[in-house]
Amino acid sequence: MFEIVAKSSQREADIMLHGDIMKWGEVDLNTVKAAVAPLLGKYSTINLRIHSPGGSVFEGSAIYSYLKSLPVKVNAYVDGISASMMTIVMLAAGRVEAARNARFLVHGAAVSPAGRGTPAQYRKAAEEIESMNRQMAEIYAGKTGKEASWVLENWLGENEVHLSAQEALEAGLIDGIYESRLMMPPEGMEADRMVAFYDKQILGKPKSKMKQQLMALLAMHGMSLDPQASASDEAFMGAFTARFNALVQAKEKLEAQMRASEGEQLLGEAVAQRKLTAKQAENLKPMLETSGIEAIRNYLACLEPVAVVSQQLQREKQTPTSPKAQAGRDNWTFDDYQKKDPKALLHIKEQEPEKYSELVQAYINQ
Repeated sequence: MFEIVAKSSQREADIMLHGDIMKWGEVDLNTVKAAVAPLLGKYSTINLRIHSPGGSVFEGSAIYSYLKSLPVKVNAYVDGISASMMTIVMLAAGRVEAARNARFLVHGAAVSPAGRGTPAQYRKAAEEIESMNRQMAEIYAGKTGKEASWVLENWLGENEVHLSAQEALEAGLIDGIYESRLMMPPEGMEADRMVAFYDKQILGKPKSKMKQQLMALLAMHGMSLDPQASASDEAFMGAFTARFNALVQAKEKLEAQMRASEGEQLLGEAVAQRKLTAKQAENLKPMLETSGIEAIRNYLACLEPVAVVSQQLQREKQTPTSPKAQAGRDNWTFDDYQKKDPKALLHIKEQEPEKYSELVQAYINQ
């Protein structure tokens, strides 16, 4: 799936659609997008090299819709087998050709009977399958020129339909045949064994899922690799490592920005609550990086709001001297109050003006 052959001189690029169609499988929507994304704007034609036993109707439908929406020319070449849902995916191409020895398998949608369900649930499942078949019939009919009702009855009914390249051409399913060195599979070979038969000739060695899994990881984060990255395993791993490191760095940068923003908001609230002055808040900012936002939060939780000076003075004016504190002050002079308890003197001036006048007069007459 992830082997991309770029033909820069012809402005064409080949994408290998080899393997099962399924979510997180060898061929799925995310990995197809990841393969196509770096090609757009660089290549005017994308060639799909197909060898697949098919798979999920839902995933295949999503891939079909995506390929149909591309703003470039799309061709499909069936190098081995195009079976089941892959025969729908391949029809997203404007032109479809097949190797002379290629094979095709067409059948209706199906589900494996498993688990438990009510009769109503099974009826609903049957209705869903019939709906899928109608949608696929429209796609086949659009390519072949046949009536959708004919496709439903003859291709998507109870039996599977096996076609050679020549039969597919005559049915209008493909547009041309090209010569290939592939050997024909033995007559009557089962579809699963037929895939393995072509695998050995097309791939030459067992398929590795490493690239598929790593590309899927990048695709989850909206990233892809340049086509040249698939030139070799070494080139692929180098490009993947660079991309993945860039992803990690971007994540760390974003997290740092979020911490800084949250920390500044926290310090701003502390200033508004008069727990800190603006200068103190500024001095605490480096602590966000060294100790983290939780350390700042715990520190601020221990602080009490600092009263404004005018508010503090007002409270002091309104706070009377307690009887205990007043004891022993009967003989205090104005000078004693100034030296020992100026707040009490201020209170006497506000609350006992006559006594205050007597203290002042006695101070003047000394």
